[in-house]
Amino acid sequence: MRRYFRLGLTFLLLGLVTTVTVAWLLAVLEDVQQGRESSGNAFVDEVQWSVTRYDRAGAIQISSIRIKGANWSPQQAAGRPDTPSLGDQTSAWASQTPDGGTEWLILSYAKAVVPKELDVYESYSPGALFKVTAFDESDHETEAWSGNDPSAGTYNGGATPISRIPLSVKFATRKIKIYLASDKLPGWNEIDAVGLVAENGDRQWARSVQASSTYASSLGSNGGGGDPQVLVPSWTRLRQPSEPLLNGDASREDRLVDARGWPMVALMSQVDRLASGSGASIQTGPLLSTYTTSSLRSTGAFAVATPSPARVPVPIPFHPVWSGLAGDTVFFGVIWLVAWSALTVPRRFVREVARFRRGACIECGYDLGYDFINGCPECGWRRDRITPPRTPTFPAPPPRRTPAQDVTSVH
Repeated sequence: MRRYFRLGLTFLLLGLVTTVTVAWLLAVLEDVQQGRESSGNAFVDEVQWSVTRYDRAGAIQISSIRIKGANWSPQQAAGRPDTPSLGDQTSAWASQTPDGGTEWLILSYAKAVVPKELDVYESYSPGALFKVTAFDESDHETEAWSGNDPSAGTYNGGATPISRIPLSVKFATRKIKIYLASDKLPGWNEIDAVGLVAENGDRQWARSVQASSTYASSLGSNGGGGDPQVLVPSWTRLRQPSEPLLNGDASREDRLVDARGWPMVALMSQVDRLASGSGASIQTGPLLSTYTTSSLRSTGAFAVATPSPARVPVPIPFHPVWSGLAGDTVFFGVIWLVAWSALTVPRRFVREVARFRRGACIECGYDLGYDFINGCPECGWRRDRITPPRTPTFPAPPPRRTPAQDVTSVH
């Protein structure tokens, strides 16, 4: 039993070594971008997510790009005004369709204040604003203003008009909702920024924005577009945004996962690019060093160049894809077992036949003189199968009685 256990473990180790070797060779030799390309796009909350995937035998490469505050996204209405002139600008929010009915924006602010006024910067087709509501601490919505938009009829070019809306609520709030009748005016009713003015005159700008719809959700789609969630396997860890993007420390993430192996991908590497106000950095996956953009392009100790010199080098994969690693290990282990059996069994058969023909022990080759029945005295072959002859046993004869005993029994 132990012999078979050691034999199986040996072939599994050989399968593991072969799996890793094949994955590394594919990382060096295989240009995955020559394979089939698939892409998908989606707009999730405030983030535009685009995925491009390349598939080729023995290789998968997935590029995941998330942009927070994409063109015309709700987040463009957060912060200070940055659209200096009236017109269709990417730095403002726009709804998905120009005249789709009632649209709304929910704006969240850092500090709860009793509001006095709301300053709405309408950068394109102004005049659609007709209602403003405020939310209290229990998230109950209360109407704060309704009426005609003060910016109506001001689409004459020049600076972005500001609709100064007086608010009539007396509780502190940090969340405001504005309503737009986009079907009342032709074209997109774009919002650049919304300032909340407190009773003491302090003004603050929205930190995060939600919208009924956004034109950003239709950006980046192409003939091969689809759901990016379908293109991203769970083992890539790309389905969730990185912490810097979630925490607001980065406005863009560009992550590349490259997996190699055959018949299943077994090892993967990952490159992360995070764009923030201080510039971009690239972080490689586990067991790899951290590179700046320039140092990664010049290839480091673990980076390899793809066949196209214009592409960014991809680190050699070290991180396991457990399902593929286990499957490939068993697959190559079985191949090694079959190869070993194909070489060992016929050779052993030929050897045993040759020894048998010359009357020798088929195990050790000791000359038996064709006496195969009694086995081999040298190595013990067949000796454990020989049963020694059984010695017959007879019952012991009864003890002889003496004449004295016979006389005693008579009397």
